[in-house]
Amino acid sequence: MDLTGGDRRPITPRKGFGPTDPNVSPDGKWVTYVHGRKDPAQTALFTVRPDGSRLHQLTPHSWGVALKHDWSPDGKLIVLTRNAHHARPWESANLVTIRPDGSGMTQLTHFKGETTNAFAGSFSPDGKRIVFRLEKTAGTASPSSTETGATSAC
Repeated sequence: MDLTGGDRRPITPRKGFGPTDPNVSPDGKWVTYVHGRKDPAQTALFTVRPDGSRLHQLTPHSWGVALKHDWSPDGKLIVLTRNAHHARPWESANLVTIRPDGSGMTQLTHFKGETTNAFAGSFSPDGKRIVFRLEKTAGTASPSSTETGATSAC
């Protein structure tokens, strides 16, 4: 869509849950978005050209990708959260980066047990840091027992 609200057109298929949280790459050549299956814990990251061509799945649905993800300023990495919906309850939600083609996964946080979880925020303007939300629970998922804060990581 242009800045006047005109020229709107769908660029993604409309099956299942999503697409959600569309993000344009820094060079403007790609749009990434999260798409899910009927099971809300089964979410994956996809990419497509702004004209709707070259649709590509970057991560498997089993990763349980959180809605929020971000491109690095140079367009070489995407930060996202795996296991965001706790499909694997023995694992926490953790931050990873991938290349725009879906390769080169690097795990940035290594929390276990679902009591400490990291959720992607964004890259700093220079691309050297990532800000993210850190949640710690006291054995329950109730909001009253959750500490939430913004944290920065190299």
